[in-house]
Amino acid sequence: MKIQITFHRLLLAVFLMLSTSAIAQNYYVKSGNGINLRTGPGTHYPVVSTVPYNGEVKYLSDADGNWIRVDYHGQRGYVHSSNLSEEENKAQQNNTAQRQNNSTQSRNSINYQRNASAQQRQNTQRNYASRRYGYTTALGLRGGFTSGVSLKHFVNNNGALEFVVGSRWHGVSLTGMYQWHSSNALGVPGLSWEYGLGLRAGFYDGRYYYRHYYKKPCNNPNNPNCYTYYYNRDPGVRMLGVVGIGGLEYQFPSVPLTFSVDLMPHFYLPHYWGTFWDGSVSLRYVFK
Repeated sequence: MKIQITFHRLLLAVFLMLSTSAIAQNYYVKSGNGINLRTGPGTHYPVVSTVPYNGEVKYLSDADGNWIRVDYHGQRGYVHSSNLSEEENKAQQNNTAQRQNNSTQSRNSINYQRNASAQQRQNTQRNYASRRYGYTTALGLRGGFTSGVSLKHFVNNNGALEFVVGSRWHGVSLTGMYQWHSSNALGVPGLSWEYGLGLRAGFYDGRYYYRHYYKKPCNNPNNPNCYTYYYNRDPGVRMLGVVGIGGLEYQFPSVPLTFSVDLMPHFYLPHYWGTFWDGSVSLRYVFK
């Protein structure tokens, strides 16, 4: 008889455990602002904690009305059942997954842009090297025996046209040249050899262009050394000649400037009076 009673009690205990396990379940907060966990079944009871949206609570027991007793991370209290759902909010999961996916895509996009930017810099550096330091047009000043304004424009990777408006002998000269360039001169990056040929037209004061052996202007009609040149030459001498150029040019890596040193020998076909050595230095601003 005692064994039977004990067995019945054991069955009852197992039944109660299974019932409790079946009854106990988890709920999820469906209120967008979260809910308050209170010390009693009513809004007039103090707040123990706040359970956020989609937060998980464990059901413990029923209370007055629609209030139930729950456990939230070890904190026990009461919440209103109308704010709970038996299923976790799928929209929240989808939004979270979407945010993670968007974040991953954003990181991938940033990495792609960084890689593309790095590749573009490499391509620019390669083009910079192949395109004669990477500049096409530069404008600046020449200073020397013939001083003036210089415009230089590259027509291909190694060839450029230079135009110079210069001043000498109380007059003006117009020079146009084609120049060849060889980069990495003397093993220095940014330094190149330049050499070429061209034409020059001059419009000078004859009294300064033609000089006697004392190297003074022939502007004295009573000077026998200047007599022939002074009376036989118009003060406005017009002439055309051939000009050459050879020198070095350097482009600064961090500023849009070029600097060159060169010699420009030339001689005029009419009114020939020797070969002239025209040395100069140039500083130009790079436009593109």
